[in-house]
Amino acid sequence: MAHPLRFGLKASGQGITIEELRAVWRIADEGGFDHVWDFDHLASIGPAGPDRPIYEGWALQAAMAEATKRVRIGCLVTGNTYRHPVVLAKLAVTVDHLSGGRLEFGIGAAWAEIEHQMYGIEGLDHRVGRLSESLQIIKSLFTQERTDFDGRYYHITDAIANPKPIQKPYPPIWIGAQGDSTLRLTARHADVWNISGGDPEFVQEIIKKFDAACGEVGRDPAEVRRSLQFGWDGKDRSELLELSGKLFELGVTEQVVYLRGDQPVRLAEKIAEALPDLRRLHVPMPDVFQVLADPTRRRIIDALRSGERSVSELVEVVDIGQPGVSRQLAILEDADFVVVRPEGRRRLYSLRPEPFRELSQFVTAYRAIWDGRLDRFVAELDRRRRSKNHKEKRQ
Repeated sequence: MAHPLRFGLKASGQGITIEELRAVWRIADEGGFDHVWDFDHLASIGPAGPDRPIYEGWALQAAMAEATKRVRIGCLVTGNTYRHPVVLAKLAVTVDHLSGGRLEFGIGAAWAEIEHQMYGIEGLDHRVGRLSESLQIIKSLFTQERTDFDGRYYHITDAIANPKPIQKPYPPIWIGAQGDSTLRLTARHADVWNISGGDPEFVQEIIKKFDAACGEVGRDPAEVRRSLQFGWDGKDRSELLELSGKLFELGVTEQVVYLRGDQPVRLAEKIAEALPDLRRLHVPMPDVFQVLADPTRRRIIDALRSGERSVSELVEVVDIGQPGVSRQLAILEDADFVVVRPEGRRRLYSLRPEPFRELSQFVTAYRAIWDGRLDRFVAELDRRRRSKNHKEKRQ
């Protein structure tokens, strides 16, 4: 089963060397991350001014495609006004093919006034309307043999766009949006909604606005995944875990750390080191209940509270034979409840440190009160799940 949290890294193309970018991409690809991103600007942004070196976003995505094998790639997010939608659709299809179908298609209305002024780019005053028309055109080019479009900003006639994307009907569309008008547009078109920041209170409020926007356009909010990009200074892992946990509780299942600062590679390495803890932090609760529902596994957890034990030592405690104990330990290990330490020809098992030690102690402390009710509770959950699945199959 896919993990409920998808985690990524973002390295902008400004103030960074090509060697550093390649190192970040390698860490993302080999370190178990779900996606890796760049951004899309023509002049550098931020307080350091626009004159820092900066690389073009879609050229970098093509390089990402060739430099990686597993991780999904994208731009968070493409500035729509910088390119005609036909050009953008062609770029996206090309990168989707270069990557073997790993593109996440990120797009937004664009916002940087200095770039539009400096380069004479039109469209910032009507950027939301332009983005709406672009999305309609791009989706059609992705899926239709011929496309005609006569809008306020764009006009194409009998347009051919081959090849089509590898991903069907097209790569997942991520739209960056925080304003009211772009939220409605996102509710209509996006597979994933992206915002920036890290304040859970702000996130909670804007999620309410987005859910309302979905209602206005007649779309179920649950159909759109929520994503957020935020910064971390690499100093305190507990801060990263705490923020990720709060965001996850709010339904933000796509999380991206923006590698700011002058040491992006070292920061990426630190996040990679924290990634296993982030995964364990967000184990699906139905899986946790199912693991704990088995009385034999609870007895094994009880036994491991006092320290490391071998399989033979656990056999004496639970009395189900070595194959049975090994099978239950494999389940607990897969669910990240236990860790294994080889010692010669033996394998010693112990409870995994936080957060599962607290959870296992909680279960043990309340076993007398529950008196088997946990088993019945999980059985009832399973019964309802089976009933729901049966009804869905009949419909």
